[in-house]
Amino acid sequence: MLAIDLLPKDLPSRVYPVGRLEADTKGLLLMTNDGELTNALTHPKFGVPRVYRATVDGFLKDDERTRLAKDFGQLKIIRRSSELSIIEITVRERGDRPIRQILAAYDHRVRDLVRIAMGPITLDGLMPGKWRMLTDRELRLLRNLAKHVKEKK
Repeated sequence: MLAIDLLPKDLPSRVYPVGRLEADTKGLLLMTNDGELTNALTHPKFGVPRVYRATVDGFLKDDERTRLAKDFGQLKIIRRSSELSIIEITVRERGDRPIRQILAAYDHRVRDLVRIAMGPITLDGLMPGKWRMLTDRELRLLRNLAKHVKEKK
């Protein structure tokens, strides 16, 4: 099943995904009919933050966190044990594939990867496989972000 199949058939105009998720990654996927907004949110040169929660094999050491933060931009440890670590990674220029590759280079195989935020939009309160319309406030935030991005060109 494709993400587009979850949407009602009676939407006013054709929508398409903002960016993509790899087949083995879950999480937030925005859908829109606004090409300019899509470009502002996805083009690496604009650096819109995307936050991923990763569950990885092994205990992520503090020195590894410091080095990984240089690779990604921001990395926060949520929980860790000898068997696995749960981390949040904020990226601005990369997708989810490099996350897996970079963590594997540190001997931390990714067990689960979920995009939990894109810019100001989060998955809070949304169950897997479900969708919702953005609020007026969220639309304003995204449009302001796109306007700011356009000014950077």
